[in-house]
Amino acid sequence: YEVVLSGTTPAGYPFERSSANVLQVAVPELTLTGIASQNYKPTENVVNFNIHVDELNPATEDEPITVVAFAEVWGTDAKGLNYIPIGWVQAMVDPDAESVQLPLHENWIHMAGASLPFQLRNVRVSNKD
Repeated sequence: YEVVLSGTTPAGYPFERSSANVLQVAVPELTLTGIASQNYKPTENVVNFNIHVDELNPATEDEPITVVAFAEVWGTDAKGLNYIPIGWVQAMVDPDAESVQLPLHENWIHMAGASLPFQLRNVRVSNKD
């Protein structure tokens, strides 16, 4: 697809810029359920967010795949009334048949002043290539 932007500079000169972009279309290697859980590892001071996998592509079951996963982590404020941002989590992971796991060090939660319950927003999982 192509994006074209045109306008006028502050000095009054017209301009036009364009960008041609290519999107790769590929068979999904996994699908997610939309459900996530978390567990705390006190020995590592890490909260692991496990995004549940609905199905792995049968073509990838025999050979492991690696994906890049991103998500925003939100928690509740001190009053427990509103969700506040904690940070982004990102990892290169080898999902199993059950979940894609994203770790978050507990210091980020403390610095944000957040607590349970948590939400993952804007989750993105893509091929590492």
